[in-house]
Amino acid sequence: MPDLHGNVAAAVSPGSTPVFLDAFRYDAYGETCASWTAGSGSIAVPWRFQGRILESASGATDLYDFGARCWSRREDQSREPDESLLDAKNLPFPRLVRSDDKGGISSTRGSLHRPAQVWPGTRAISGLTSKLRTRWRSPEGRALAWKVREALAAGHGLSRLSLAQVDGRLDLRGYEDPTDEPRVVDVSVPRTGRSVRLHERTWTAVIAGALEPVDLSGAQLRGFDFLRARLVGSKFDESDCRDIYVASSSFSRCSFRGVNFTEAFVGGLDWSKPTTLFESVDFGGSRMVHVSSDNACYKDCQFDDVTIRKSMFSSRFQDCTFSGLVDDVEFYGLPIGAPADRPRNEMAGVDFRGASLRWVGFKKIDLAPVALPRKDHIVLHHAACVLPLAIARLQDDPLPTRRGLGGLLEYALRSLDGDIVVLHRLDAGHDNEADAQWAEAFLRDLEADCAAGAQDS
Repeated sequence: MPDLHGNVAAAVSPGSTPVFLDAFRYDAYGETCASWTAGSGSIAVPWRFQGRILESASGATDLYDFGARCWSRREDQSREPDESLLDAKNLPFPRLVRSDDKGGISSTRGSLHRPAQVWPGTRAISGLTSKLRTRWRSPEGRALAWKVREALAAGHGLSRLSLAQVDGRLDLRGYEDPTDEPRVVDVSVPRTGRSVRLHERTWTAVIAGALEPVDLSGAQLRGFDFLRARLVGSKFDESDCRDIYVASSSFSRCSFRGVNFTEAFVGGLDWSKPTTLFESVDFGGSRMVHVSSDNACYKDCQFDDVTIRKSMFSSRFQDCTFSGLVDDVEFYGLPIGAPADRPRNEMAGVDFRGASLRWVGFKKIDLAPVALPRKDHIVLHHAACVLPLAIARLQDDPLPTRRGLGGLLEYALRSLDGDIVVLHRLDAGHDNEADAQWAEAFLRDLEADCAAGAQDS
């Protein structure tokens, strides 16, 4: 008997009245951490931990779900996602990666092999957050937490609760949702027609309506829904905002410094609903991994010293500044799934000069009004001329890394809007310094030739 991930959970006897013979449990590393054997009749079970969901259709290439990506045994290169399959349930989108010669998993984009980035401030906030949350765990604290929870969901404000204030904001620092029982939900298994019953990590807690300025620093907000919320001058610094869902909401002059936004879903894909707006918001030092942002607008926002990885933004950006790591991220100029008359997602007055752009795609976005990084990056200002020439010269090159550069440039050409492309030099060289130097010189020579040709014409 397999579990949802294909692991062998139990062995049963054949017949109309089967009997359990063996049962197994596994830890997060795939090791058997518990087992049970019947008094008699147990059998040898050579297959145990699998750690994946076989999600492909019968007869198609076998695809195994590894969370953020899907792995194909037979694919020899990464593939772009099928955008027709993007919806609220499978974003951020999967990518296909291949197995290497040693049986491990590798990616032609290389991002799986780089060391994990350290989230700025992680060690510094742990003691403060623990102390702030302790006060919500006493009987009096839990009673107040229930009242806060109900008031947040009702959208009537918090003034009736006589909360203390800190720096002019209602003091909800370290707030924890008081619910103990998990919510039971039925989840469909992709492409199988089956569903399984799971215990969700938390109850869905809702923040709705216009709120007074609040200080939710260090709060446990994982899994919260922000629905039609209106927040001005509020503070969420160092809070846990994993798995949050934000739709038809606005945040003005708010601070989200040092916040963990892993698996956040912002904006929603219902384009008939109002756009979620972040205006004059500070995201400094925050961590955004597997974030999907659609139908959202970021205006005059600061993304200083951030870590943004494996995420996608089908959103507008105006007068925003980025520094830190932006890795394996797609910015979409054409809103995904939006009506044809929907305005494009433009970038105006956006400054990436302090950011490291690793494997970043700007799909159908004009980069002319964008300040791009120079150090360690290759910026092509005549990309419509350079890219076809480079692709033609690289397609039959005997070196795999150079053919790989050609594939990267093909992707950039398909995404091109305007005449500017930016690449990190190590992406162009597949993390090899010698190849990076060659790629940089190769592209700059073509850039010079195209620039001279443009002047002559």
